[in-house]
Amino acid sequence: MSQKYNASQDQRARTQKALLSNDEQSPPHDTAFDKLKRDNENGSRQAILEDLFYDFHRSRVEVYKMNFIRGVFFGLGSVLGGTILVALTVWVLNAIGVLVPSLAGFIDSIVRLMSTR
Repeated sequence: MSQKYNASQDQRARTQKALLSNDEQSPPHDTAFDKLKRDNENGSRQAILEDLFYDFHRSRVEVYKMNFIRGVFFGLGSVLGGTILVALTVWVLNAIGVLVPSLAGFIDSIVRLMSTR
C-alpha cells in the first residue's frame, strides 16, 4: 500500500509541476486576488486531472496490460481489415471484368498476379 501511495504522491507532484510551469509566468502587476484566483484554478485543474487518471488506472501494471491487449487487437484488426479489403477489390475487379469485356484481359492479369502471391 505504501508503494502505491508513494507512486500516487509522485504522480501528483509531476502533475502539479507541469500545471504550474505554464502559469507561473504572471504579469508584474498581479494583485493578491489575481494570484489567489490563478492558484485556485491550478488546484482545480490538478484535482480534475488526478481524478480522471486515478478513476481509470489504478496501477501501472493495469495500464501496461490494457495497452498490450489494445495493441494485439489493433494488429489483428488491421490484418483482418486488409485481407477483407483486398478480397473485395479482387471480387469487384472480377465483376467488372465480366461486365466490361474490353477490360477483362487487364483485370484477369491483376487477379492472376494477386492469386500467385
